[in-house]
Amino acid sequence: MSELLQFLRTKFVFAGTIVWILCFFIPNLSHAQNKFTGVWREGPDHKIWVNADWDGFESKWRELSDDGYRLVDIETWIAVGIRNYGGIFIRGKGKYKLWVGLSWSKFSEKWKELKEAGQRIQDIEIYIENGQKRFIGVWREGNYRQKLLVDAGWEL
Repeated sequence: MSELLQFLRTKFVFAGTIVWILCFFIPNLSHAQNKFTGVWREGPDHKIWVNADWDGFESKWRELSDDGYRLVDIETWIAVGIRNYGGIFIRGKGKYKLWVGLSWSKFSEKWKELKEAGQRIQDIEIYIENGQKRFIGVWREGNYRQKLLVDAGWEL
C-alpha cells in the first residue's frame, strides 16, 4: 500500500467518535520522503480514490456519483512523470458538477454560470500544465453567498 493510501486511511478517535479524512494536500511528490497534509472530521460514510489517471478518476467519479456519493476534495499531482488524481467522496444528495483543466477565464465563466444555477464551489485546485495555469472545480448544490478570489494577497 502506498504511503498516500496509508495516510488517507488513518482514522482517529476523538471523544469516542471515529473521524475520517475530509481533505488532503500533496505539496510535492518529487522529494525522496513524501509529506502529506490532511483534515479529519466526523461525518457520513466516505470513499477515497487516489493514484488514478484522468480517465480512471472520471470513471470512478461517475460510478460513485451514481451510488449516491459526492466529491468533496480533489487533488492532482505528478508522480513518475504522469498526472495523477485523487479524491474524497461523501454520501450526499443534490446536484453536482466537476470541471477539469480550465483556463482562468473559462473557470471564472463556469463559476458564474453554475452560481446562477444554484451550485456553489466546494473545492478548487490550481496546477500547471504545459506552462499554463489550469483549474479544477468541484461544485454542489447550495444557496449561500460565495465569492471567488484567485491570486489575492493576504490583505483583501
